[in-house]
Amino acid sequence: MRAWAAAAGAAGVWLVGRELGIGAVPLAQGALVGGVLHLTCLTVLAVYGAQASGAHLRKVGILESFKHAVQPGLVYAVLGTAASAVWTYGVRSDLHDRIQAERVAAVAAPFATDASYAHWRAETGAPEGVPRELARDQQLEAVKALDHPGVFIGMNVLGLAWGAALLAAVMTAVWRFVLGG
Repeated sequence: MRAWAAAAGAAGVWLVGRELGIGAVPLAQGALVGGVLHLTCLTVLAVYGAQASGAHLRKVGILESFKHAVQPGLVYAVLGTAASAVWTYGVRSDLHDRIQAERVAAVAAPFATDASYAHWRAETGAPEGVPRELARDQQLEAVKALDHPGVFIGMNVLGLAWGAALLAAVMTAVWRFVLGG
């Protein structure tokens, strides 16, 4: 099986698992389900890649084995991110919009009154003299910026790629030094 086929299968498993996870956990913890599914897929692909690279046979150097072992995970970083984006902004955009509205409400709450704003400023160490409306608008803009699809996709692909590299390195070492004798 080629790296792209294994990664595409894992992305499909992620989509099905993420959809089945709705209702199994509270909505606020749904991202945790997605993260655990991504980690599971990356681990399985790292095991597959280490085995397929022949690291345990020691026919090539460890860097060559790692290069082959990491390929399925890196392909999954792209396909898994695409699956996440399709699920978040397409299939379940209603849930995403609801979560985003809850975030906006939670961020705006400390700015509702002068007293709550003073309390928030004291807790966070925010500077004096910033008008409440300006501080609220800045906080809301930060929430909206982090929710931008470009930021979502960039952070997702970066996290999955680093996770793939780390897990492939560990699995290559295990296959080479523990299972390879």
